[in-house]
Amino acid sequence: TKGGRRGSTLTKLNMEEQQGVLVDQVKATIHEVVALHEKNHVFSIEDGPAQRLCIVLEKCLQFRLRHGIFSRNFFWEYVQLLDSCVPDGKRVVDEIKRYAATPHGRSRVFIRLALNEGALAEFLSALVWSGML
Repeated sequence: TKGGRRGSTLTKLNMEEQQGVLVDQVKATIHEVVALHEKNHVFSIEDGPAQRLCIVLEKCLQFRLRHGIFSRNFFWEYVQLLDSCVPDGKRVVDEIKRYAATPHGRSRVFIRLALNEGALAEFLSALVWSGML
């Protein structure tokens, strides 16, 4: 029906708008972190900029899941497959499980651990290239 098509168009526009907002948030947060880094700022997880970066990354990773693109509810369900994608994946998954019990908590721990190890891009790329995502 016409109404059905219009509804899906509105949903698509809404998703595109939300995606644009997320991209803007990522850019702003990264600029803030880079500016502080250039001033030799030492980051801790309690820092506002570090917290904001983790929150924005979590929003990005959850974005497509909320809109039913993937079959799983939390990206932790994908992350726990790291042990079959990267050589050190089992250690990473086991360490995350030690710090959090819920999928949501483990998702957050994953982001922080991956950022601390400088391996977020490596881990996500491994999941994508292995076909896990």
